[in-house]
Amino acid sequence: MFYFGNGAERIRGTEETMSIKAVIFDIGGVCYLGRMKSAFKELSKELNSKDVINIYHQNEEKLLKGELEIKDFCMLVSKKVKMNHNDIHKTIIKVWKNYFIPNKELLIIIHKLSKKYKIACLSNATKFDTELDKITGFDKIFNPYINSCDYGLVKSNKEFLLLVLKKLNLKASECVIIDDYELNVKVSESLGFKAIHFKNNIQLEENLISLGLKFS
Repeated sequence: MFYFGNGAERIRGTEETMSIKAVIFDIGGVCYLGRMKSAFKELSKELNSKDVINIYHQNEEKLLKGELEIKDFCMLVSKKVKMNHNDIHKTIIKVWKNYFIPNKELLIIIHKLSKKYKIACLSNATKFDTELDKITGFDKIFNPYINSCDYGLVKSNKEFLLLVLKKLNLKASECVIIDDYELNVKVSESLGFKAIHFKNNIQLEENLISLGLKFS
């Protein structure tokens, strides 16, 4: 193994000379400027109920795996606030649109990369998140576009990472995977991916260049 970057910025790669053929992006906290847990805190403020946070924590894994439908989550929340489930759904999407701001500088980098590499998404996401992606057009940027709620798997499960390789028809060593959570980076590395722990756009671009990726 060898390392790129310095301090807390860490990338591991292998000494293999195999060229990179795909770049795989996380969405929340990378392509959007915002994280899911913080978004639910914003929702609790909007609905003026701390119970929203508790309901989210109790059902986080079910939401991420798509085991809890949008309507069912909204029904749970409606029991704690004076609002019907349809209005709660609308409020969630309103909060998501205001909170999850597209990372425009990164989208420019993605566009440049797409001229030479496959661009994929592998994200821990709820169905609220994928609904937002359809509004912003993020679901059209990535191919394959893979979210945990559609497959019943999360990134801590190596099968989820192997799924993206199957969809891309590539080896892990041919892919760079980008994530803002260090645990996800470590799991990716253990399978042979070249993994970047995302901090900011400048750091990401420098790390990609260090791995030999081209932007023209």
